[in-house]
Amino acid sequence: MALHTGKPLHQYIIDYRLTRAAGMMRTSGKTITEIAASVGYRDVSYFSRAFKSRFGKSPIRYQSQFLGFK
Repeated sequence: MALHTGKPLHQYIIDYRLTRAAGMMRTSGKTITEIAASVGYRDVSYFSRAFKSRFGKSPIRYQSQFLGFK
């Protein structure tokens, strides 16, 4: 996989899952827990840390900018 993407397979999978979650946050009314579970994270705290590391914002902050939550 690294030959095609420049990333190791595990990093590609993490990026894919987090990018998919970000898309769901922009367009669905699902909770962060539901979104985390739907992209394969059983531990929402771990998901939140990974998401913030990738996107620079917590999942709640990211989602609120698109759905108007406070």
